[in-house]
Amino acid sequence: MRLEGVITSLITPFKNQTLDVEGLKENINFQLENGVSGILVGGTTGEAPTLDMDEYEMLIRTAAGMIQRKVPLLVSIGESATKRSLIKMEMATALGADALLVATPAYNKPSQEGLYQHFKAIAGSSKIPLILYNNPSRTGVSIELATLLRLVQINNIIGIKESSGSIQIAQEMLYYIPTDFIFLSGEDNLTLPLIALGARGVVSVLSNLKPQEMVSFVETALKGDFARAREQQHVLYPFFQACFCETNPVPIKTMMALLGKAAGHCRLPLAPLKNENIERLQTLLKLSQTKTHHG
Repeated sequence: MRLEGVITSLITPFKNQTLDVEGLKENINFQLENGVSGILVGGTTGEAPTLDMDEYEMLIRTAAGMIQRKVPLLVSIGESATKRSLIKMEMATALGADALLVATPAYNKPSQEGLYQHFKAIAGSSKIPLILYNNPSRTGVSIELATLLRLVQINNIIGIKESSGSIQIAQEMLYYIPTDFIFLSGEDNLTLPLIALGARGVVSVLSNLKPQEMVSFVETALKGDFARAREQQHVLYPFFQACFCETNPVPIKTMMALLGKAAGHCRLPLAPLKNENIERLQTLLKLSQTKTHHG
């Protein structure tokens, strides 16, 4: 299984506040048609904390049925309790996941030893590989380098999605981890510098809306054509910023809805975008379409 390039962190579309299964299928098709290397469901962008277990099951089942192993299917099983992550692990594996994304447990702030034991317990029980997920701004706890270097020794842990937002932290990880350990940027806007440092790709939010452009951008960077990749980054940068003008996934779902794609509103406690941000996104999308038509 090759985990590289663009892996889309898929939104979960809702219709009248229930899971929009047809919309989900359309969105997955759109991703596959535009050449992404993998799809992640049930992540932060997929509003995992707001899904009940029936919806979570339907999400994985639908994705696995649509993807049919054409690309790897990653499923996020991050929970605050190791026991709950293990329940999600069993479900995801049974339904056809190829790999599991496991975030640091939110809210209860485990020590580094606690983190190590959490990931080790899941890896030891899992029949499929694990990707660690470091996102301290969301979870309140970070995987420190010394802990990562212990986790790298566990056979079933094959990579990390790094979302600390710090080039310094990412650079240090990339310097010390083995070259066969998969390192993925967890943030669209840092994809180019992190690929230059050795990352294999990105788990992307923007690729929900612009899969083709993200695939081209990441492929260019992975080939080492950084001059061309810089030009592509320049075009994509306003969208990277727009995706995080408020809490993800509110902006990306808003942009998708504005362009008629299946998205729906986010669930509470995520509120709709402020009016000025909706206007900002409308302007950006209009400008982008004008340039496309004239280009």
